[in-house]
Amino acid sequence: MLAAAIHTKASNYVLERIEAYAVSAQEVVVFDDLTFLVVEDSDNMCELIRAMLKAYGAKNIYTTHSVRAVPQMMDQKHPDIVLLDWMLWPETGADVLRELRVVGNPHAMMPVVMLSAEIRNSVVSEAMGLGIDMIVSKPVSAKNLYDRLVMMILADRKVIQIDNYLGPITPAHRQMIEDDKKDTEPGPDDIGFGEPEIEQSGNVEPTIEGFDDTETEEFDLDDMLSSCG
Repeated sequence: MLAAAIHTKASNYVLERIEAYAVSAQEVVVFDDLTFLVVEDSDNMCELIRAMLKAYGAKNIYTTHSVRAVPQMMDQKHPDIVLLDWMLWPETGADVLRELRVVGNPHAMMPVVMLSAEIRNSVVSEAMGLGIDMIVSKPVSAKNLYDRLVMMILADRKVIQIDNYLGPITPAHRQMIEDDKKDTEPGPDDIGFGEPEIEQSGNVEPTIEGFDDTETEEFDLDDMLSSCG
C-alpha cells in the first residue's frame, strides 16, 4: 500500500512539474528509455525507490542487496544509472565506487547517484572524491529524487582519466588542474621574451572531455550537490 501511495504521489509530482514549467516535448526527460540499477540492502527502500522510478516512467528497474553482485548485474543488465545506498553492510557504497572508477572497468563512467541518510561533510567529501555524480539524502522524497535525476541527466557531464582513475571530475581533480595551470603560467619576467621554458616533471597530464573552470566549494553541501553534475 505504501509503495502504491508513493507511486501515485510521484506521478502527480511529475505531471505538476511538466504543467508548471510548460516543458516542450524536446525538453521532457524520458525515463522509459533508461535502465536503472538500485543497490540497497533494505527491502522496503528498494520497493519505494522502484515505485518512484515507475512513476517517472521507468520500465527497466533492477535491484540488488549485494555489493558483490553489482559487477555481474552491470554486465548483464547494462544500466544507464545506478542508485547506490552509501551505508551498505558489510561492504559499502564507497567500496563499489573504488572498484568502479578505475581504468579498464568497462562501466567506469557509469552515472551513480548516492542515497544516504548520512550527509556529514566528511561523508559527502569522501563520496565526491571517489566519483559520485549526485547525492540524494534519505528519507527520499519523490520530488527530490526526480529533480536530482533530471538535473544529472540534463547536465553537461564531464569525465577525467588520471592515473588509474576514470570517472567524473571531482573537486580534488579541479584543484589539481588549477594548481597545474598556475605552475605553467609565465611569470612577469617571461612576458615579451617568447614562450617560457617549462621543466618536464614526468607527471601525466590529465585528459579531459569538455572541462570548464567552474569553482567548487568543497564544504558547502548545496554547491557540492550541484557540482556533481
